[in-house]
Amino acid sequence: MNIQRRPKKTMGDHRCTYCYRTYKKKENYDKHLQCCEFFYRSRNTTTDESTYEPLPSQRELFQLVKELAYKCEKMQKTIDNLTSNSLTKQRKQITDYLQYRSPQTTAIEWTRNISITQKHLDAVFEGSIIDGMASAIKDNIHIASLLPFCSFEQKPNTIYIYSTIAEETIPKWHQMTMDEVDKIISILSYKFLQAFIQWQKKTAIPKPTYDDDDDDDDDEDAERQMKVEEEIKNQHMLYMIKINGTRTTDEKKRASIKKTLYSLTQYQLPTSATP
Repeated sequence: MNIQRRPKKTMGDHRCTYCYRTYKKKENYDKHLQCCEFFYRSRNTTTDESTYEPLPSQRELFQLVKELAYKCEKMQKTIDNLTSNSLTKQRKQITDYLQYRSPQTTAIEWTRNISITQKHLDAVFEGSIIDGMASAIKDNIHIASLLPFCSFEQKPNTIYIYSTIAEETIPKWHQMTMDEVDKIISILSYKFLQAFIQWQKKTAIPKPTYDDDDDDDDDEDAERQMKVEEEIKNQHMLYMIKINGTRTTDEKKRASIKKTLYSLTQYQLPTSATP
């Protein structure tokens, strides 16, 4: 008895449920599935009427394909126009929505007013610099009644920022650029470094004093003190590396900042421009 084994599905493969053929690309899989499903259902739902229907000629098939191709192209143009109109309407809604909101501070000024606390330093010590930055942004999101950041559910991963552009002096709303993300990261990095330096000063162990009359005990105390200082030094070195963010790529920092701001400033796009 021959047993037909199904091919093993590897990670990332798309397997047809009718013929078990696998595809690497989902686009090719979707194209195959439509045809395979049609032939599969045709074989299982064939009626006497369809069995004896005369086959069309090559010319008739050619005309049928031309007609279907024409209809598909026409439908695609309609879809493209609808999509374009929808995007145009969405852009206008966003512009109308933002023009009624004028924050008292720009995004860069808002970032400069962020306070770094021990909680935020601990987030870096226990994780990485991006954890600390995310924590600081979340805890300081209330420092402005009207935030200079705004995002919408209908525009995933897009953040609008209230700030000046190039040589302009009057701030206005626009999509946040990569340079602006880097500027925010630079400001926060400096703030974390300053907070870490202050933390080091507060946690420094004072030098002990020893009694000259008890040299043996003093030697033991000095040895223990050296071990403690060495452990603290190593710990501070590790913390310094995390604060500097040298182990975190710029891409990860940008992605984290954008993700945090998007989640905290997200609004449902209104149907009217009036606030």
